[in-house]
Amino acid sequence: MDPAFGILLAAFLVFLNGFFVAAEFALVKVRRTQLQENLKEGTKGAALALHATHHLDAYLSATQLGITLASIGLGWVGEPTVARLLDPVFGAIGLAEQYRHGAAFAVAFTVISVFHIVLGELAPKSWAIQKPERMVSLVVYPLHWFYLVFKPAIWVLNGLAGALLRIFGLHTASDHETAHSEEEILMLVKASGQSGVLNPTEVLLAGKVLNFADKAAYDIMIPRVEVAVLDVSQTLEQTLEAIRAQPYSRYPVVDGDRDSVVGVVHVRDLLALKPGESLSSVVRSAHFVPESRSLDLLLRDFQQWHQHMAVVLDEHGGTAGIVTLEDVIEQIVGEISDEYDVKPPQIEQVADNEWRVQGQARIRQIADELEVEISDEKHDTVAALVSDALKHKPRRGDCLKLGNVEFEVSEIAHGRPSTLIVRLLSQPLTLLNP
Repeated sequence: MDPAFGILLAAFLVFLNGFFVAAEFALVKVRRTQLQENLKEGTKGAALALHATHHLDAYLSATQLGITLASIGLGWVGEPTVARLLDPVFGAIGLAEQYRHGAAFAVAFTVISVFHIVLGELAPKSWAIQKPERMVSLVVYPLHWFYLVFKPAIWVLNGLAGALLRIFGLHTASDHETAHSEEEILMLVKASGQSGVLNPTEVLLAGKVLNFADKAAYDIMIPRVEVAVLDVSQTLEQTLEAIRAQPYSRYPVVDGDRDSVVGVVHVRDLLALKPGESLSSVVRSAHFVPESRSLDLLLRDFQQWHQHMAVVLDEHGGTAGIVTLEDVIEQIVGEISDEYDVKPPQIEQVADNEWRVQGQARIRQIADELEVEISDEKHDTVAALVSDALKHKPRRGDCLKLGNVEFEVSEIAHGRPSTLIVRLLSQPLTLLNP
């Protein structure tokens, strides 16, 4: 073979190897969702690229076949060609003839391997990983033609590989779901936050959304003993008096007993009520949900009902509490307050070595106020700290001692401590992770 032609053929085989390597990594790395967007925008090659990702096993087999053929061809053509070029060079420098061929072959092998690895493997792989959409658009048409030409061989090779995998209880790439699990998505979100792609608020919201469906109505409801109700037999004057005592926008309406909820009333409905009339004339129908109703389904219920309150039923059909649309949304965006919500102080001293603390108070804030050292990296708020340490759903009156500090749950809201009594039993104190 003419040395010049051999060098050109070797260079072409290196390029061919790089082409198939780039195609392989681009197909694996590219996102179907982005290809679907490109298809809607009319991007050239998007339809064929999407087809390839839906038949990933076949097209990956085509790239592997191409890489194998190119590598074998490069070894067959490249090394002998370079060795023949180097043989007279070693002769000119006086290398003995018995060593000349071996030295030429060793140097040729090294040179071809470097070009093969750098230009035929590493560079195209890195390019495909960094720009998968661009790379797919460049390689998809020639790769498709190669696949069509060698389709019979690829079919046979895939059949043999599939049979071997099934012996070990495995499946081919096309049999696997490409979707990410919830845990994987959360890891991706956190990684995106750490790299600066997402800001901290976006990371926090994404985490809450992913955990949203894991909670049920029971976890966020207002317990029946804390629910302000109106009686259907009350007159306008009696109703207004009850509202002044416990001012809210919406109330469940009962017929003598909290287990007999007959409807819901909004304070605006009272404008249509005449003096002396009973509440029954303006009551709206109530909606009921089991306490096991997940929040994603509950949110859908509120959207379909066009109402903001539902009555939560226990396993016996009795009233367990109520849940509102605001309660559901707060599980994602956090506490929502309006101009009528009066916020108590986060930390208020009520006696010597005793404080009333709101559940959302920061642990660092409590440590500063009590002049103690609290070392806890797992939790931000005292409600989260106490809830995790109790190992069960918090109840009013629950007590927890951590070091020389005692936490007593005073009030519960949405299944978490909303108010706690904190007692400092002695000083000095170092509170460690529970």
